[in-house]
Amino acid sequence: MNTDPSVNVVVFEVKIGRRLERPLGECSTRAADGIRTVWGELAADGLRAADVRRVYSQWEPTPDDRAFLASEFPAGVRVSYSFRRPAARRDWGKGTPESVRAVDDFWRTWEERERVNPAGVAVAGARPRRPRRPWWQYWDWPGEGNNPLTGKPR
Repeated sequence: MNTDPSVNVVVFEVKIGRRLERPLGECSTRAADGIRTVWGELAADGLRAADVRRVYSQWEPTPDDRAFLASEFPAGVRVSYSFRRPAARRDWGKGTPESVRAVDDFWRTWEERERVNPAGVAVAGARPRRPRRPWWQYWDWPGEGNNPLTGKPR
């Protein structure tokens, strides 16, 4: 997750050989074709649209993004996102109440974790609990739930 609402994180799940890889990129939340831009940068490294299984975008895909996703990738590709995009294009790149709340929760939980265990050292005799992360999550997120950006079930 990027805590700056003007930045959209996009993750593609791509089958490369026998492995599923998760290359990612960032684009401006204000861009009408941000997902296309990120894919273009990643595809330049040899990725093929036919090998994409899932796409995650931190912000809801724009109409241009949806058209690109439908035309570029196989029909079975699942697309998910965490935050709805504001209706007015002039508001793209600004935080929504939901995204602001998620970022505030993130920092509050992060600070609490650091206060309790500032060195990040495991407590003797304790087994660290590592909940299963969503497929697209690449960061260490405290207080995960079904929706790791809000910590609450969807």
